[in-house]
Amino acid sequence: MDIFVLDSGFNQIGIVDIFESFIWTERYDKPGDFELQVPRTKENLNLLKKDNWLEILDSKKTMCIETIESDINDGSKLLIKGRSLESILERRVHATVAYLPVRMNDICYWLAQDNFINPVDTNRKISNFTWVKATDNDLTELYLEDQEVRFGENVLDIVQKLCANFNIGFRIHRRVSDNFLVWEIYNADDRSWGNEWNNPPIVFSPDLDNIADNSYIEDSSVWKNVALVGGQVLSETSRYYDWVGLNAPTGIGRREMFVDKNDFSTDQKTDANGNLIPLTAEEWNTYHRKLRRMGKDELYKNPISRVYDGTIDMSRSYKYGVDFFLGDIVQFVNRDELAFKAQIVEFIRSYTNTGVNAYPTFKVLEDS
Repeated sequence: MDIFVLDSGFNQIGIVDIFESFIWTERYDKPGDFELQVPRTKENLNLLKKDNWLEILDSKKTMCIETIESDINDGSKLLIKGRSLESILERRVHATVAYLPVRMNDICYWLAQDNFINPVDTNRKISNFTWVKATDNDLTELYLEDQEVRFGENVLDIVQKLCANFNIGFRIHRRVSDNFLVWEIYNADDRSWGNEWNNPPIVFSPDLDNIADNSYIEDSSVWKNVALVGGQVLSETSRYYDWVGLNAPTGIGRREMFVDKNDFSTDQKTDANGNLIPLTAEEWNTYHRKLRRMGKDELYKNPISRVYDGTIDMSRSYKYGVDFFLGDIVQFVNRDELAFKAQIVEFIRSYTNTGVNAYPTFKVLEDS
């Protein structure tokens, strides 16, 4: 197993082929990460430096070295950690404020242009960064209404929030021909039973011996389904606010949270005496519609989590990167013969001296 090491300019400078353990994780809608434990040698210290990059033949991902620990096992080991290229979106904060409606393609292009490709401050430019417009009809028509992009908000946080609205993924890959970093959004393929594209179904089940050591975790500890969104404060006893809920829950099943948006101003004018001029009906409706949108964004961050994971023997089963891919929707049948659709949101490879194990993580879809 070879791990290719690239310098900060993406030029290959060496190979690591001796290691204690190596975990490589890819994700659909978040940056992936890795963890590598190697002997503490002069060669490894010179090669595995912060801001160098790692690649492997099994993956199209490129990972950046971010953390180096050298006190493992009495100083005889190095523990190297980092994240995938998608994490570079976190290196920029957005310096303007905008409220959509706008298409998803357009907002991603705008974020790329303003923060990476052609920013006003040229010091922020990444010369080998580019954005590829989505051409899939399901993506080109995605339309965002009243979505807030806040001044100073981290670009990675913005992208993750926008993608969560439509359950789409994003990725950045290194184009080998010219070392350009290519950012794009993409949609999952449905490979479940009876999918509308007639894709051959991919079925995982312990009874088929293609997944083992599987576990299921359902967690509602952070789940919220109604938000009270506090807008601009008018006085000690008055402020604008609105409620927003998912599926209008009532009674004991209602789980409320507070979202503080005091910094979201109505920009009301005052008259000659300093009194606020009342908002027009259109201004009032627009302001409250945006408040509700902000509340929904926070509710999406507090869902019920339903996750399956397990171990795949890829020598006997479907092959990742050939038969199914990150983000794909597949069919899952558990030991109780309960069938449901699940999305592959994460894929972990663990390399040791004894071989490689593959661990997909499945997110159970609500409509399955």
